[in-house]
Amino acid sequence: MKEEKIMKTENTKEQYILYILIRNDMPSLNAGKAMAQASHASNAFIKKYGTTKQAKDWAGETTQGFGTVIVLSANKKQLEDAVSGSNMGECIIDPTYPYITNAEIANLIDPVNHTVPPIVKNDGSVVLHRKEITCGYVFGTKDSCKSSIGHLPLHP
Repeated sequence: MKEEKIMKTENTKEQYILYILIRNDMPSLNAGKAMAQASHASNAFIKKYGTTKQAKDWAGETTQGFGTVIVLSANKKQLEDAVSGSNMGECIIDPTYPYITNAEIANLIDPVNHTVPPIVKNDGSVVLHRKEITCGYVFGTKDSCKSSIGHLPLHP
């Protein structure tokens, strides 16, 4: 009986969740890049909201300083809509997002779009970098975030 009371008390406490939204409409955003972008989102969340009571409660869920994180999949518009519909959210802009193309295509892209000088690889492909919204986050309780992210699937 005592265990039931403890479980009931724990379940009535508001649980905060950090939802990370990864773009699904960028073929170059592979699994490794997505993980790096998710890390950027987590760090941006802590920088912006880390001193709030909600973020401290979330971070206090583990001894390592983090709470529940759920990664969702969204295209750019869905990401921007979800963030704008939330109280605590932000789009993450990578100022040097890398993508690879061949030299012919690279020469057709206006250099003003590059944020870092192009890198020509041994195989002739070219690594270009651009400023790009790659992901974002929405933070709150499951109920408070439902209207802005409830329709989005888990990221594969």
